[in-house]
Amino acid sequence: MFKMNKKDITFKNRHSITSIMVLSFLGVLLIQLVVLFFNFILLRTDHKLEQNTYRYIFEKVESRSRELERYLTELWANSEYMKQIMDFSQTVYNEHVNLGKNFVINKDISGSLLDMVELMEISGAFIVFDDKPDMLGIKKAVHLADANLRTKFADKSDIILRVGEEKIAGDLGVYLENDWKPFIDTRTMSKTIYEKAIKIAKTVNPREKTGFWFSPSDVSDTNGRSIYFIQPLFDDSTGIFYGVIGIEVGDELINEILRYTELSESGKGAYILANEKYVSAVNTNYDVISIQGPYVKRLVKDNELFAHKIKNKYYNEAYKIQDNKYLTVLDFENTNKDMTLIAIQRPIRLSAKDSSENIDTNWYLMGVIDKSELEIYSKELIESIIETLLLSLIIDGIIIYLVSYLIGYPLRKLSNDIKESYTKGGLRKIKHMNIVEIDNIIDTIEVLSQRLLSSSKKFQGILDSASIPIIAAEKDEASGVVYKMGELSSIFPGYINNEKFEVRMSAEEYDKASRYFFSDTIIIDSIYDIEKDTQIDIRKKIWNGESYYIKVITRQVKNYWRTYEDMSDDSNETSDKKTVTLQVIMDYTKDMIEKIKIQKERDFDVLTDLLNRLSFKERVEEYIEKDVRKSKKAAMVMWDLDNLKYVNDTYGHDFGDSYIRCAGSIIGILQGKDSFVARVSGDEFFAFIEYEYDKDEIRQKIENIKIKLDSTNLRVSEDISVRVRATSGIAWYPDDATVYDDLHRLVDFAMYTAKNSQKGSIGEFNRDSYDKNYILISGREDLNKFIDEKQVKFAFQPIVSAKDGEVFAYEALMRSVSDKIKNVGDIMRLAKSQSKLLDIEILTFEGVLRTVSKYTEKFKDKHIFINSIASTSIPEHRFYELLNNYKDIIDYSKMVVEIIESEEVDLDSLSIKQRLATEINAQIAIDDFGSGYATESWLLQVNPNFVKIDMALIRDIDKDMERQSIVENILKYTKERKIKVICEGVETHQEMKKLINMGADFIQGFYLAKPDFEIKDISREKKREIQVLNVLKGGQSF
Repeated sequence: MFKMNKKDITFKNRHSITSIMVLSFLGVLLIQLVVLFFNFILLRTDHKLEQNTYRYIFEKVESRSRELERYLTELWANSEYMKQIMDFSQTVYNEHVNLGKNFVINKDISGSLLDMVELMEISGAFIVFDDKPDMLGIKKAVHLADANLRTKFADKSDIILRVGEEKIAGDLGVYLENDWKPFIDTRTMSKTIYEKAIKIAKTVNPREKTGFWFSPSDVSDTNGRSIYFIQPLFDDSTGIFYGVIGIEVGDELINEILRYTELSESGKGAYILANEKYVSAVNTNYDVISIQGPYVKRLVKDNELFAHKIKNKYYNEAYKIQDNKYLTVLDFENTNKDMTLIAIQRPIRLSAKDSSENIDTNWYLMGVIDKSELEIYSKELIESIIETLLLSLIIDGIIIYLVSYLIGYPLRKLSNDIKESYTKGGLRKIKHMNIVEIDNIIDTIEVLSQRLLSSSKKFQGILDSASIPIIAAEKDEASGVVYKMGELSSIFPGYINNEKFEVRMSAEEYDKASRYFFSDTIIIDSIYDIEKDTQIDIRKKIWNGESYYIKVITRQVKNYWRTYEDMSDDSNETSDKKTVTLQVIMDYTKDMIEKIKIQKERDFDVLTDLLNRLSFKERVEEYIEKDVRKSKKAAMVMWDLDNLKYVNDTYGHDFGDSYIRCAGSIIGILQGKDSFVARVSGDEFFAFIEYEYDKDEIRQKIENIKIKLDSTNLRVSEDISVRVRATSGIAWYPDDATVYDDLHRLVDFAMYTAKNSQKGSIGEFNRDSYDKNYILISGREDLNKFIDEKQVKFAFQPIVSAKDGEVFAYEALMRSVSDKIKNVGDIMRLAKSQSKLLDIEILTFEGVLRTVSKYTEKFKDKHIFINSIASTSIPEHRFYELLNNYKDIIDYSKMVVEIIESEEVDLDSLSIKQRLATEINAQIAIDDFGSGYATESWLLQVNPNFVKIDMALIRDIDKDMERQSIVENILKYTKERKIKVICEGVETHQEMKKLINMGADFIQGFYLAKPDFEIKDISREKKREIQVLNVLKGGQSF
């Protein structure tokens, strides 16, 4: 075992108990702060505070607006003085009208005005008589004002006379105003309250006799702008206007009601009484009547105020009946951009204000406040919370640190004692601290240390006894020290004499030994595990003439936890965690031999040692995949042993295996770096051969293989030998195909084409031949499926009488529903090549009869032409079996067997067809007469009832004299023998016209109707064309 020194046992307190506790407490505090913060955000406490502030101001404005309404309403609605003055005025007016007296403001009127001013909370009152309403000039008036609204004097010294005769002042005991006037001269006082009041009062409806409130924007005094209640005076009997009574409410009185300081403690609030003058989509224009609040008053110029609407973010759904969804923002020029004045406005509703349509009295009371004032409480609350939290954080941090330090002190002392207790070879007794938990830890450490020491010694003994072939090394990257455990001689017998199980060495020594050891090894496989950051190499080493395999696992580990075992005296390690490189060498010989065996069985053919089908495909696909630009050239070659079945059947399978091995050894000569040879099935061999310049290189190689095969005789016995022979095919990469499956299919076609032509030959792929004949190879199973599953439907094309255009018969035409074989011609070629024509014949008759039986009404009285193959015939018992299934449904005398064939007819089959047709009273037709083998000799052999002239003779017959001559001869010949003629393939009106004029019996073609799965008559237009042509020809009339 390696010795251990105290200085090797060093700990770095990366996470001390103090730091853990401090961080834990701080973490908890931080979580609380986060929870508090999110709670503050989610509950929107700041927003609610702003809403409450807004609500407070809103309610204040609402309260003041109602208070102002009540005050103004009570001034006129409950005034007995107003009634007295109106009565006294009516008396004066009556005397003026009836007795011719001048208007005289007597003591009764002036006394009532004085009582009104003294006893009511108003700024003043006046009366004006308009004795000559149509003329400008002197008007008698009395206007009394209260010069000191705050104090009432018994001697009436606070009451002054502004307008009125001097005698009235003496009668009433009041003083004259400095700017006193005895009467009103409308010629010089056109812009006075009196003139404006008279002007508007005249527009009031005399019958209503109601007053109105107004505040002219161009009438004001040094005390500010006043608002007035005007009561028009109309004669009770005639309704003639003769004057006005006015009540004045000055700005000072309004200020008593609208106390702006309640809106803002900073004095930045204001109440504005304003009249809405103009409203647009952009802003609103107000005429300012009164402003209470100097902060805002200084900004208003010329009693004009502009404002616009913004969405009310303080709007509360709970107060939606009273609240406004929009706020009014006042617009001022040359104001601070940070200042936004919000106006909460409420309407002033005065029941008498709308008595005249000429009075614009849309009065609003606005509570104005800087937007920042609404948010000041929420900001102050947030600042207070932050200050409190910061102070709590500092105090808690100090307390936590002191507590954690006191708790962590015993543990730090324990850590230092453990370091001091380690000596060379073991662990000394550690001093207890009389703290139950820590003393228990000390006891546990001592017990575990002894057990670990014992286990290490036992493990070394087990490895020595069991001779487990494993070597492990740990390289400390920081110190350059390597610890090696295990013996290389356990894998390679006698590799190192007197090798020690455990060795400590420097990194330079270990690297030198490693280079020497691995210098003559061969890497068989190499894997890098990204997830585990581990390199795994499988190496082969020859030792004492024998092959050995080892697995080398190398991994670099950061923050590796260092154990306290086997530390040297001179170790300068300063951390309990470090970066090390771990390397393990294991004996892998047995596993590798087994793996090679399995791999060979998987990838190679057991009989020939050539590649098998799957491994051959993998290598070729890998080759093609790497050839991204398709710049390489290669050939896919296939060999099929010609006589293997004969050899197996004649000489036995053991000799057949020898036959295969012999062929494989010859073909295997072609194997190379980028050339692969495989046995893919019992008698089939494949090769993929790369070439550089010309295809002749490959052709020559294949020819050489053919020569060797042909010249090889495999001896069965002394007297008997068998020549090895194979047919081969070639397809070219990338000329013919660039995908493995396509190459396989094409070379298979090339080989079978050669085999069908001449066994033992070499065939190259030909695209034209492939396009024409590939179906004969690939469609074998498809044809069987086509027949077994009856993948066929029948379309019907009308055969029409050339005399009257009526449908005489329908020809049943086969249509494939297979997704593999679509073309009927391919079906017939396949069937012929596989001797399946009889199956097609049965499928045709059975399908047509079944279809006709479903639509008996549509086929009623119509003949049915069924195509029949001339070279085959349905066995008699099978034929009648088919007919018996439909004998009660189908009239077989209407059935016409249409004989089709491109080669000479089988006379025996033809004879059977004729006999069976005669027995069921069916008729016979010859198809495609005039082409191929369907010539005059056919007529003699078949003696048909119908002859169908081939469409090649019908096409353009109206233009071609030769065709006309041939068809005329056919018509003449058949008419003499009472054979009906059907002209098929008619595609134009001119063709049909010519055939009718030539005397054809029936016409069939696309011009009249195409084949259809639905049983249809021809169109009435086509039928009429035929009838008209017959009339023109001189036939019957229709």
